[in-house]
Amino acid sequence: MTPPGRETDSSVKTSDLVADFGASAFDSAIQRPVNGLTQLTGKLIGHELPQLQLVDVPKGGSSSEVFARQAGAAVGMLVPFLGTRALVRGGLGSRLGTGYGGVAVEGGLTGLAMGTVFTPVESGQAFWRTRIANGLTDAGTFSALNVFGKGIGSAKAFSMTAETPLVSRMTKGALAGSLGSLPAGFVHAELNSITHARGPASASEILGDMTGFALFGGLLGGAGGARLNSRFLSRTESPAVEKPGIALEKAPAKTIETPARVSDTTIANLPKDGAKANGPVLPEGTRVYTTDEMLRIVEAREAAARGVVDKPAESILRTRREGYIDSGDEGKVFSNFDGSVTKVYHDKGRSMEDVRAMYQQLEAIGVRTPKILEIGKTPEGQPALRMEQIGDGDSLRFQLMMREIQGDALKELGRQYWGFADMIKKAGIRIDWNLKNMRFEDGKLYVLDPSFLKKEPLTDGLVELFGKGIPKP
Repeated sequence: MTPPGRETDSSVKTSDLVADFGASAFDSAIQRPVNGLTQLTGKLIGHELPQLQLVDVPKGGSSSEVFARQAGAAVGMLVPFLGTRALVRGGLGSRLGTGYGGVAVEGGLTGLAMGTVFTPVESGQAFWRTRIANGLTDAGTFSALNVFGKGIGSAKAFSMTAETPLVSRMTKGALAGSLGSLPAGFVHAELNSITHARGPASASEILGDMTGFALFGGLLGGAGGARLNSRFLSRTESPAVEKPGIALEKAPAKTIETPARVSDTTIANLPKDGAKANGPVLPEGTRVYTTDEMLRIVEAREAAARGVVDKPAESILRTRREGYIDSGDEGKVFSNFDGSVTKVYHDKGRSMEDVRAMYQQLEAIGVRTPKILEIGKTPEGQPALRMEQIGDGDSLRFQLMMREIQGDALKELGRQYWGFADMIKKAGIRIDWNLKNMRFEDGKLYVLDPSFLKKEPLTDGLVELFGKGIPKP
């Protein structure tokens, strides 16, 4: 029996559900943000401005109606969220990185603006107190949404490239977005209740907010998967980039590398004994070249033997503002969204050949560094280099602080950390030994940026200082 005044789900007409969905979507996308902005403007100028009253979103009803309104609100919220986030990125994009700290700040600023500017105050509520409460609630909510979304989205189960089928990309993106948004829904329920002086949230408030944000995150993640416009694809998930004039063979992207210069090492790495470049007999990690590349290597080798060596034209390395990762004393680092990053140096006199030689010297003694793929200058004339991307922008210091490395992985980090230090000390050299210049990725420790290399010993005290918490083998 149906309780009086209440409809069963089966009795709700489809047209009513569509109407509820549409009203909620319009209210969330247009009506509430406009009213929030006009309310704030009127308060600041001391004159009440007219409010939009185009749709009326009902309360309560059957579970189907409630869900339809939640889905509509989730779709509509994409409009103010994406617009506000674009403004934040446009104003601070060059200062925000893509690590956890950067995405947390971006989400916090986006939520703060949405809560204080675009969320209207209901009749009878204290204006400024409610605005501040809304701002703090949304700041914490969207900061959590970005952080948890980044963490879940970086899992291998959700990895994707531009070559992944569209349906698969959308499915993975939607699932990752929904899972990452569940904690954000919990945070929103608790913050909204506490900041409005109601104490801890009730179970129904938590469930409702988690459901709504799961829908919102799923839509956001699905759209992101369709566009595949990630701000920072990881190096193991990025497709190979075909350069003009070079036809890449059908081989795994990580085994394809255009030689930066001719050397005995490069020649030694060519396929031997008549092995085909794309054949299955090549061992893992063998460098694979096209016929055109091999001919150019041979021609360059012959020219070098005759004493004729053409100096290659200096490469122009361009960066994308949205790819900004981090900056330091030496320069700024940008993602190229193709498995590589470009570092742009402040010092116009910095020799990129010397920098490349420094990386090669460290590799020669056994210290692992990213591979330098190209050196040159930016269009503005700043020295720059393009190298292999390692990780997502967070350093080893942040990994340890967030306890991302545990158990056997931490022991392996210790073996490599103290091992690298011994190698450098035995070589009688010193680099800028600092955890912010390192990264532990896929069980391997990398020195991302040695900064300098001096002919003086690396001190034990420096290694011990940064090695606190890293177990010795």
